[in-house]
This record gives sequence, structure tokens and C-alpha cells, in this order.
Amino acid sequence: MSDVFSESTPSTRVVGAYGIHHRRPLAHWAAVTITNRELWVESGADVNGRDQDNSGECSGSAADNITGGIARIDVWVDENAYIEGSPKEENWSGGYTDVYDSVGLRWDVLTDPNFVVEFEDEMPDFWALPSDSYPVVRYNGDLYAEDGRGVLIVTGEFKSGADHDCDGIILAGTFDDVMEGDTHGIVVGGLDGTYPYNAVSWYGNAHYHSCDVYAANESLSYLELVVGTVFEVN
Repeated sequence: MSDVFSESTPSTRVVGAYGIHHRRPLAHWAAVTITNRELWVESGADVNGRDQDNSGECSGSAADNITGGIARIDVWVDENAYIEGSPKEENWSGGYTDVYDSVGLRWDVLTDPNFVVEFEDEMPDFWALPSDSYPVVRYNGDLYAEDGRGVLIVTGEFKSGADHDCDGIILAGTFDDVMEGDTHGIVVGGLDGTYPYNAVSWYGNAHYHSCDVYAANESLSYLELVVGTVFEVN
């Protein structure tokens, strides 16, 4: 070590620490999870927590069925809509903290600029990527998106139109009050704890595909420092 009492000579030391490797951090709770008060599954919508992938299709295929939809207070289903899962719907009345703690994610980590992602504020050309590539894409602010694959992190409000088609995981600070399109995987909205809308109306199809979630979740892997474990090596 250099002379620590000399202003002209910098001192250095090597330290280590313990960390938790969150290899596939997202817990598989529901095809659609929101922290809003209510989820409305509207006429023509299809929300399904039963695994759509067959055994042997991937390492995570033929997974246990999950819930169709989760909201804090109520999941309302139109008579002309379809919802399936085990169970079909759940209400987590413990509030935002109950939902947030259960999904297994650190929103502050995922939205931190120091959390490295493959694509920042731009959607990749998925046709140019290998078919087994599930990149992590982060948008800072609001986003209206169509096609996608992998993990989509939207720090603001996410809105999907009728042409939306995504394979993998969608994580959003908030959802628009009207959601459309097709999602093959898992979607979680309301992670920032704000509630611009009491209810989210779901008009699209949200089907749980374990293979897409397995691959996307692997891409979301990160290390979390265990507080108080920093030690000096030499």
C-alpha cells in the first residue's frame, strides 16, 4: 500500500463482498399481474395462466399452471371474455407492497442506469437477431410498442395496441388503462407504485408460455450486493 499520509501518492486497497445471484428473478405468479385496484377482462379478451408450451420444448416447459390475472382488489371478467389458470384470478389486498414483494423483482435495480441492458431507448431489429435471443430492452419514460421478444422494461407508462405481439416478459412502471394485443409470457404492471388509473381494461390475449418466460428471465439475471459483507482482501 502506498503512503496514505502523502497527498501526492494515492492509496489503494482490494476489497471483496458477497452477492446474491438472481438468475431468474421473476416469480411466475400470473399471466397478468397489476398493482392497480382492479383488472377488467373485457369482452373478447383471453387471459390464460395454463402453460401453452409442451413438455420437452425447452428447459422450463410444461411448468405448473399459474393464475390468470391478479389485481389488488378485484378481477372482473366479462361474460364474453375467457380467463383460465390455477386459480383463474386472485386479489392481493395487502396493497402494492404485497404484490411487489411477491414478484421477486427490484424495480430500483432494473431501472437504474447502471443496470446494463442490451438496448436502451430503442427497439432492436428482431429479424436480425438469432431466433433464440431474448434481449433486455429498457425504455425510460412512456412507450407505445408493437412487436417484441425478450424482456421489455418500461420505466413509465406502457401502452399496447391491437397489433402488439410480444414473446417473453413485460415489466412496466404503469399500464395504460386500455391494453390490447397478444402477449406470450408474463406481464407485470404498476411496479413504480403509482396509480394513474383505478382499473386496467384488458382487451387482448395474455397467454403464459413457460419457454418464453424461462429464456427471458435468464436474460434478466443480476447480482445484488449483500449489505454489510464488504471485506478487505489485502
